[in-house]
Amino acid sequence: MKKKATIITVHNSENCGSFLQAYAMQFILQKNGFDTAFLYRSTKGTSHDGFACLKSIVNYLIHFNVRAALDRLGQWRRYESVQKKYFKEIREEGEFVKSTDVFILGSDTIWNFDESYFFATAKRLLGIPFRGKHIITYAASVGNTSKTRFEEVVADNGGLSHIQKFLVRDMHTKEILRDTANIEAEIVCDPTLLMRAEDYDSLRVTKTINEPYLLIYFFCKIPNDIVQGIKDYAFKNKLKVVSLMSRRDWCDIFVPSSPSNMISWYYNASVVVTNTFHGCAFSLLYQKPFAAYDEGKNKVKELLETYNEDYRLFNECSEMSQLLNKPCISMNAINDKAKESIEMLRSCLLQ
Repeated sequence: MKKKATIITVHNSENCGSFLQAYAMQFILQKNGFDTAFLYRSTKGTSHDGFACLKSIVNYLIHFNVRAALDRLGQWRRYESVQKKYFKEIREEGEFVKSTDVFILGSDTIWNFDESYFFATAKRLLGIPFRGKHIITYAASVGNTSKTRFEEVVADNGGLSHIQKFLVRDMHTKEILRDTANIEAEIVCDPTLLMRAEDYDSLRVTKTINEPYLLIYFFCKIPNDIVQGIKDYAFKNKLKVVSLMSRRDWCDIFVPSSPSNMISWYYNASVVVTNTFHGCAFSLLYQKPFAAYDEGKNKVKELLETYNEDYRLFNECSEMSQLLNKPCISMNAINDKAKESIEMLRSCLLQ
């Protein structure tokens, strides 16, 4: 009989990176012989809140913005569909949880207790309901949470002695665990980088264009000078400009947010401009020349430093153009780190 693993993470968020880290975590566990499931996570107050989605749609329609209403409905339906297709979700009181052999906290910024959602669900994200069971973390992160805040939340929930092994995603998390709880954690790579590019092929079902294109995977507004730089680079290199996730009128093509769209359009992209952690991760995985807009995100900088690619951070248009002409690193460094991380995970699973 297969051993069972319950994953506790943000698997049902309307965010490509969140979905894909959960997808990859499940893939690796299943590859190592585990039957997997995700602990139920209420979507109330999250990006996938159905009621909030409905309110947004009604508001758009009241203001005669039919396109925005259809975009919002389409996004909710795409994520609902893919989550139901790939993830088995189980309740805390169910039989799967009762017979679980290992509980895995992570990955992603599940301990970012400065954010209201993570603070409100801290007990669950710290694995408190499963004290006495085999509990580990994998690539868990505190995000930008301060030591004081983390220590307060952990103390309020009775400490961390119930967790047998700490595998974390970044140095900030490692230092906080050491300084607040005298715990020596080990740093592993994000689960999305444990998979090979071809392992994502089952998600690559969306048709793309036959022309070369520059892919933008960028949260929030892009500064005007960077917009002009992207347009100039694309014109000079005869590239279409494709915006994944956000409508931008100056782009040639808009691609709605979904994990399948992200994988499909990354696969065929010529170059990538991003400002996100997973935007960088998949640029590395798919060996795409890329430029990462520097907004001071520690998690992005540390990811790039791991593979000596932190020179890809930029603030000026002239820097961006130069970076997009530089080939990506070979897969050797990525594969070596992934192999090391998988071995650390296996050793924890076997305890």
